[in-house]
Amino acid sequence: MEPRLSAVDRQELKRPFEEEEILAALREMNLSKTPGPNGMKNKVLQQKWTLFREDALQMFRSFHLLAI
Repeated sequence: MEPRLSAVDRQELKRPFEEEEILAALREMNLSKTPGPNGMKNKVLQQKWTLFREDALQMFRSFHLLAI
């Protein structure tokens, strides 16, 4: 069976998330929805990005390191 992803695509999936990618995804989220059980709406996440930026980036770095 042939791989469904090309070698380039597989490499792309292995690279760390960039802050701009995270922000772009956050901006695309529905503002009135909550992404988790804590009830914090996406609007708050977008408006207060600078407040939780470092924690969020660390979370994505950890996810990336553990997922590889």
